[in-house]
Amino acid sequence: MWYQLLTLLPPVQSLTTAPLPLDHHHRRRHLTRDEVLSLVHEAARYAALVYCGPRETSAWACGPHCTALGNISVLESGGDHGATPWCGSTVVVVAGTNPHSLASVADDLDIRRAVPTDDEFPGASAAGVTLHKGFYRTFRRLAPGVREGVVRSIAGDAAQHILVAGHSLGGALGHLLAVHLQRTLPHAEVHARLFASPRVGNRHWADYVDATFPPGQSLHVVNFNDMVPHLPLREWGFRHPAGEVWIAGPNSEKYVLCHGQEDDHCFSSVKTRVTGMARLRQYAGLGVHLGGYAGVKVGRESLCARGIAG
Repeated sequence: MWYQLLTLLPPVQSLTTAPLPLDHHHRRRHLTRDEVLSLVHEAARYAALVYCGPRETSAWACGPHCTALGNISVLESGGDHGATPWCGSTVVVVAGTNPHSLASVADDLDIRRAVPTDDEFPGASAAGVTLHKGFYRTFRRLAPGVREGVVRSIAGDAAQHILVAGHSLGGALGHLLAVHLQRTLPHAEVHARLFASPRVGNRHWADYVDATFPPGQSLHVVNFNDMVPHLPLREWGFRHPAGEVWIAGPNSEKYVLCHGQEDDHCFSSVKTRVTGMARLRQYAGLGVHLGGYAGVKVGRESLCARGIAG
């Protein structure tokens, strides 16, 4: 598991200066095309490019998404700092599951419960929060380096904007990192744009996330009938926070900003059977889990097939 802190050199469109006019109990509504581009498209490119691996992204040689994002400097891969001349923004991008790593797969499958420490999530244990043990274990390996790099990045910046992006396991870890950074860096403004994230914790965790961010500051995008966001099951006591953006059909341009937690008219309305690892492997080949997200496909095969040595 690895992550990157990126530096944005050109004055790109802001993901952090256009809050949605809503609260956590807003009515369900469709996003406009401009909102989709602003809230989803660029963040999806960040979430996608990290699949190329540290060598390609450090050289900014990761195919069409790197080209589209423009002149971005990657100072370090895996945990050093990055600084941004534009609006003081720092982008933290977390990779998804590495199917060739037994440790990465084991973290996905360890659905036992863990109680977070107050140093990482102040007040969470007293609030009854429990987390997916495998995700939390991975978070604990990443968090010190991420936080140290972010602190160095935003030091001296008047505007301390941080974007956390990730896909799949990277989405789950992105949830944890974004909440951790916002709770422990109170003067920063952390935004999360997460894709195909599984559930991370119990209902108290979902409430804790919603209490951490103003509405619209943390969004998780689900592509139609993607199986992964259904896991771990609600029946096992896991729950997504508010902030779901649901792509309401295969290859659809209909993006729905959903109501509250686990809106039964959004991705929860699509019944997906989970029948073991064989079914999961077969499903993964269909590509629903990989997007597209506002036209962006993720995964090494879709991103890195052209123009990359090695």
